[in-house]
Amino acid sequence: SPVIGNLTITGSTTLSTTASTTDLTITSGAVFYASSTLEVVGNVVQNGTIDVKNTDLFLHGHTQALRGSLIGENRFGSVWTDMQQGSVWAPASAGNDTGWYGVTYGNGTFVAVAQVYGSRVMYSADGITWATTTAAEDNDSWQSVTYGNGLFVAVGNSGDRVMTSSDGITWTARSAAGNNDAWQSVTYGNGLFVAVGYSGDRVMTSPDGVNWTVRSAAGNNDAWYGVTYGNGLFVAVGLGNDHVMTSPDGITWTARSAAGDNDSWYGVTYGNGLFVAVGYSGDRVMTSPDGITWTARSAAGDNDNWTAVTYGNGLFVAVGGSGDRVMTSLDGIVWTAREGLGSWTSVAYGNSYFVAVGWSVDNVMRSVTPSLTIYDAISLDSLTNASTSYATVISTSTVTVSDSLTNDGYLNLADATLSVGGDYTNNGILAASTSEVIFSGVTQQTATGTLSGDSAFYDLTISNTSQDGTTTQSVIFGMPVETTGTFTMTASTSAQFLAGATSTFESVDWQGGASSPVWLRSSEQGTQWYLDIPGSQLNVRYVNVEDSGASSTVAALDSVDYGNNTNWTFSTSSLAVGSTTVANHDDTQVNNAFNFQNKTDEALFAFKLIPESGSATVTDLTITVSGAKKIDASDFSNIRLFRDHNNDALYDGGDEQVGGTGVFTLDDKTGTIVFTTDFLSTTTTNYLVIADWNAPENGAAMMLALYADDLAVVDDVGAQDVYGTVDSVQHNRNNQSGGGGSSAAVGDSAPEGRSVETGGTEEAGEQIGDDPNYKWPTAHAGDFTTGANAYDQTDGTYATTNTTNASSSYSAYGYALGGSSVVTGIEVKLEVSGTTAAGDIGVQLSWDGGTTWTSAKTTPTLTTADKVITLGGASDTWGHGWSAGQLSNANFAVRIVGNPSSNTVQVDAIQVRVYHYVGGGGAGGGGAI
Repeated sequence: SPVIGNLTITGSTTLSTTASTTDLTITSGAVFYASSTLEVVGNVVQNGTIDVKNTDLFLHGHTQALRGSLIGENRFGSVWTDMQQGSVWAPASAGNDTGWYGVTYGNGTFVAVAQVYGSRVMYSADGITWATTTAAEDNDSWQSVTYGNGLFVAVGNSGDRVMTSSDGITWTARSAAGNNDAWQSVTYGNGLFVAVGYSGDRVMTSPDGVNWTVRSAAGNNDAWYGVTYGNGLFVAVGLGNDHVMTSPDGITWTARSAAGDNDSWYGVTYGNGLFVAVGYSGDRVMTSPDGITWTARSAAGDNDNWTAVTYGNGLFVAVGGSGDRVMTSLDGIVWTAREGLGSWTSVAYGNSYFVAVGWSVDNVMRSVTPSLTIYDAISLDSLTNASTSYATVISTSTVTVSDSLTNDGYLNLADATLSVGGDYTNNGILAASTSEVIFSGVTQQTATGTLSGDSAFYDLTISNTSQDGTTTQSVIFGMPVETTGTFTMTASTSAQFLAGATSTFESVDWQGGASSPVWLRSSEQGTQWYLDIPGSQLNVRYVNVEDSGASSTVAALDSVDYGNNTNWTFSTSSLAVGSTTVANHDDTQVNNAFNFQNKTDEALFAFKLIPESGSATVTDLTITVSGAKKIDASDFSNIRLFRDHNNDALYDGGDEQVGGTGVFTLDDKTGTIVFTTDFLSTTTTNYLVIADWNAPENGAAMMLALYADDLAVVDDVGAQDVYGTVDSVQHNRNNQSGGGGSSAAVGDSAPEGRSVETGGTEEAGEQIGDDPNYKWPTAHAGDFTTGANAYDQTDGTYATTNTTNASSSYSAYGYALGGSSVVTGIEVKLEVSGTTAAGDIGVQLSWDGGTTWTSAKTTPTLTTADKVITLGGASDTWGHGWSAGQLSNANFAVRIVGNPSSNTVQVDAIQVRVYHYVGGGGAGGGGAI
């Protein structure tokens, strides 16, 4: 991509290709358009207008800032940070000006050793401030130092040649193996210290750093200058003939062929599945996945002398004594030159920093952590903090990430608000400080990686309500999660926690609603997730919790114990439950609205709501559809709910829409019209259901009803009780009987009729109606009190019983079928209720005057409001083959059997319909006999 340098936009500018800039500044009034990728190594200042919603912003610099308006239409698509630690270095003061030749890190301490002058050992906790200490013996020339098994071990090429220390401060001389060998490098691996040198025996090993044994090096008197351990193998590099040798145990060595031609290799390391060696001449870098087969690579710079290489936190770093002096690589293959003045002999990684030592200028330098500071609010699709040890500082701003956030580095939130709409992955460190992180997605989100300890959240909020809470949860925590502030969950939010692990929240504020609780679940049903709340339980109310093991008591108010919870207590609020009454519209019910015309803004249904306990919110309202014939739900559109402010049961200009758009669904003869948008109910108000529809075909019909059970109403206390009844309405167009329903004889062959009804479904409606296809009984006998009320055709008078298995039979329906009639089905329709919502009623048929009865069919559980129940149907003969004569007044009877449940069951009406056809034709769909 072209490198532009500092770019300042003052007018209208378009970058049509991928571009790289140093500073990018968009001035006030300027307009900037960018391609799909923009790379910036400096600062971004945005005071104009930008169109970069589809642009990926890559931040490659070292100390960068984002300022200005970067929200809304001015947002970037995605932001990536990928600057590595090791790109910029700062000098540090060595303990003295001696020449330092080896450095390592272990047990929280950097330790360096020197060849000549002074104390020859120095140590530092941070790589910046160093103190010297006395080496063992005197005037030894120390070349290399390593750490392993709780011990620092140094080797040299004169004097005692080995010394050890448990803390890097106090050293003890040890006897090297061999005869005055010149030891150049030491490493630790697989329980063994291994040292190599350029003269004498050239290899020695020790299990403890104290007792050493000479080993035979491979090759022919080669000079070995570097050794490392990785992937089960010791690998040494050097000068001379063979250049590389390997050993699985440090004892038996095999010569290998180095890459390149007569190169001088001085340093080797292992990291990320790769051995990497650097040298003084030739190709200067070579790599190997196994230590055996090597490939030459191109070093950065120009003929630089590389002396050492190390690997840490995803990065290879090499140092040298001339030329560029520092180079880095993410993969060991492609290298980038960095600036680091001095002559460097060794480099180590520890405590999130690289530290190099040498013998000129400052003698010590340490890598500088890059930083990105976001000063103002910013919105973007995704944020990937991909660079290792990269510090992203977000200060006093709101950062909105609509999709995923991945942190592989160091993310410092200061006191910002971070809203994440997608998955959150933290493979680095999250410094939460006093920030708030909000999981705000509209689909399920996951949080993985490190979510506790150094990466614990401060304030954590879940506002994602996308899942149902019971079977799936909105936020899935894949690891134990921790907050040092408050964990907040609001109504209808849900979270899943890792089973068997402890999540710790300093304080919790879990406030759901009566019909919209907070859901808490385990990742493995039946296995507890553990909960620790050392601070305050600000709110724990309307929570539905399962499989939670709390370390101390969690007091949950108005909540649901879904099972397998420990140290949770559940209690009910003492506040009174509110109520709402549903009643008839002041202008009664709407009229039949079906005819030959299409309709627009026509009233389908009317009712009234009376909030008995003050202001409330209706969250769901369902109109029940029953008895549908020749109805297609798709013919109805624009179904709305209105407050009828002028109380005339007509749609006009004074009416106010509430409740969103109704959804009409129909399954055969029954269905619903559902409104799910919340609306306030503050005073007694009349309502209308208004719709548009195409003209129904002749014979179309449907009944609409609204029951108290089909209203969901809440207030500040929680769910309200809903009482009352509303008259149903039937809309029909010329609702005529179908063909084939006459009792008179017909010709040689009757045409097959169309079945009109199906049996066994609950047909909603307060009143049974007076459909001419159904017949009333005119006689009764039995146990029910005031049994005649079941056919007096007066609404609200009942045949009743509170005795189990009490029965009454109803007969004399007036059927007179011709001898050739074939009965295909019998349907019994009841209008029933209970004094409480309990119990049911059984129904049987007799064909012989009550001597023999069919098996019983049973109503659903009764409700306190009358409901119309249909049993049987057009093709249901109740297990009996019927002859025409068995439907006569003398033979045919219907028996009802009461099954109360600590209440009284009651029957307001009973009707029967017989389906038949005259012999020679198919089943008729027409009227009753």
